[in-house]
Amino acid sequence: NSYLNENNVNSDLLIINPKKVDSKYLKKYKKDSKYFTGDDKPNFDDYDWIVDGIFGTGLNRDLNSEYFDITKIISKKKNIISIDIATGVYADSGVLSNIAVKSAQTITFESPKLGHFLSNGYSHTGELFIYSIGHKKNNKKSAGLIEAKDIFKIIKPRNIQSNKYLKG
Repeated sequence: NSYLNENNVNSDLLIINPKKVDSKYLKKYKKDSKYFTGDDKPNFDDYDWIVDGIFGTGLNRDLNSEYFDITKIISKKKNIISIDIATGVYADSGVLSNIAVKSAQTITFESPKLGHFLSNGYSHTGELFIYSIGHKKNNKKSAGLIEAKDIFKIIKPRNIQSNKYLKG
C-alpha cells in the first residue's frame, strides 16, 4: 500500500485482523496511508481494483468467519489482482476452500504453483504474471510448465512446400 501511494496510486489497506500484524507496521500505515480493519466494513464499490493478498500459499483449510465474510464480499467483484494465488485456492492442488476469489490477474513469484493450473484453480487465476524476486532456484522439479520454447525444441519448422505425401 505504501509503495502504491509513493507511486501516485491512490490506495487504501484493509487489515482483517490487526492483532496478527506487528505493531510497528501498523504505526507506519497510520502515518503513510489510510487503512481499515475488518470491523470497518469499507465500501469496495469505491475502488477500481482490489488487490487480494489475504493469505500466502499455505492455505489448506476452509476460511473461518472473519476471513470468510471479507472473501465473500470481494469474490463478487470483477477487477481483482491476487498476490501469489487467489484467496481460497489451495496452492498445491487448485482445489477451492469453502469460498474463493476469482481473480482477473494473479502475480506470483519465481515460478507458478500447481494450483494455478489444476482443478478450479485455473479458472480462479485469471491472467498469470510471474516475477523473479531474487530467490535461489530449486532445480528439483516434480512438475514443469510446458512453454512455447519447449515445443519449438521438439517440433522443427516444416518447409512450406511440403505435404503429407512428402513427409509420410
